[in-house]
Amino acid sequence: MNDNKSFRKVWIFVDNHERWLFFRRFAKAMESAGESVCIVSNRLSVIANCRRHKLCSKLLKRASTYSVDFSAVNLKNTSGYLSGRLSYSDSCVLYASVHSFITENVQCGDLFMMWNGSCTIGACVKGMKAEIGYSTLFSEISNLPGKLVVDPAGVNAQSSIYENERLICGAYSVTVSAEEYNRWYLTYKAFKREIPPQAVKQRHISPWVLLDFLGFIGACPCDDSRGVISFIARKLHVNVRRVKVGGTYISPDILRKRYYFAPLQVSDDSQLLVNSEYDNFDLIDCALEQARETQRMVYVKIHPAETSRKFIEKLKERYEREPLVKYVEGSSFELLEFADKVFVINSTMGLEALLLKKDVVILGRAFYESFDFDKLKKYIFGYLFDIDYFSNDPVSVELVKKAFSRATLFSNC
Repeated sequence: MNDNKSFRKVWIFVDNHERWLFFRRFAKAMESAGESVCIVSNRLSVIANCRRHKLCSKLLKRASTYSVDFSAVNLKNTSGYLSGRLSYSDSCVLYASVHSFITENVQCGDLFMMWNGSCTIGACVKGMKAEIGYSTLFSEISNLPGKLVVDPAGVNAQSSIYENERLICGAYSVTVSAEEYNRWYLTYKAFKREIPPQAVKQRHISPWVLLDFLGFIGACPCDDSRGVISFIARKLHVNVRRVKVGGTYISPDILRKRYYFAPLQVSDDSQLLVNSEYDNFDLIDCALEQARETQRMVYVKIHPAETSRKFIEKLKERYEREPLVKYVEGSSFELLEFADKVFVINSTMGLEALLLKKDVVILGRAFYESFDFDKLKKYIFGYLFDIDYFSNDPVSVELVKKAFSRATLFSNC
């Protein structure tokens, strides 16, 4: 290996056009750091854009033969299958295709980077890591302004800090001054009063998706069994959410009442499906049970990126005669600020409630469930990376080197 390189080769798996816009920034920074980088995707749109921008790429092709013992792989616990996005047969084909690619291309001393890691592809990447001996990095938005999760083990309840919370006070530890924290907190408050950028992205339909679904018909393993028409329909449904539920916009009168706040997660969120035995209905029922004892209202806010009409209709039907349940719209931050108690499954809204020093009930597996305020600051300033997923700003070489250092914490070579 070249002494100036951290890894023999860096492989970045990109699962859609939006993710391409993010990972190309990482790829450019890695090349500037002297690394050999190759983007891998089963999406024709990603490969086409790599060629336009002169980035090395490889198309993930559908495996023609299988050498995988699927009885040893729990594909039914991956986010794609649990959400209904990917059938079991398509999951097997996708897993076998990734398995074949890694066997033929990835070596000890390499780095494999991808988004989230709770999907079928992530299951294969994690499953083959010990056998081959490459390093891994998994990314995820943090829902905090200008901050990104980059973890060697996974994200959320599959992350290194969930398995070993001591890393927050050890390898990821930093000292944060009161001035630095207060300056960041003002930025955070301003950020939280705006529409979440992921909600805006959720409404966008990229024309590149048509090329991707053509690829699924051809040589590429499918990662969405529902088809292009269903994909577009789900994107359009996000715009009818308020009409279907009839949520009330928050006002001073609404916020003056004594209430518990139950912010819902996207119904097919990998956090919900993979890292929890509870769903959004369990969350509301839990808040409602306590609200009846204390004579509080339960303010329920549907996630701005929710696209499932079936879920929304079921939600309305289930609680339409419950006088203590009120659907609300508006700033989640203000709803957190004035709530007597916050109920979450395992979303980062619970983390934000802790920032506001609120009483938080957590139902699922959450990496922050035992955080005190000191650990919270170390998480924000030491564990998270200063990278804005939604911007077009270049990623610095210094941050790339920090990511590489984190990847080698769990290196198998």
